[in-house]
Amino acid sequence: MTRLTELMPEIVHEFIDKIVVSKPEKIDGKRHQRVDIHYNTIGPWVAPEPETLEQEYMAYYQAMQKRKKRTA
Repeated sequence: MTRLTELMPEIVHEFIDKIVVSKPEKIDGKRHQRVDIHYNTIGPWVAPEPETLEQEYMAYYQAMQKRKKRTA
């Protein structure tokens, strides 16, 4: 298996079509800035909200625990 240990320009040019950095905004006194990464193979990808990620992880974790109990 090949594991990337650093992000070199060649890798970025191979997998990323473009990076769009939006103008910063202040929301609730904090500075927010949107960064959109457009990948060559899938286009733009939007990360799920943290709550959604947590719910998906917990569902996966519980399924793995059930699977371990059945095979033990």
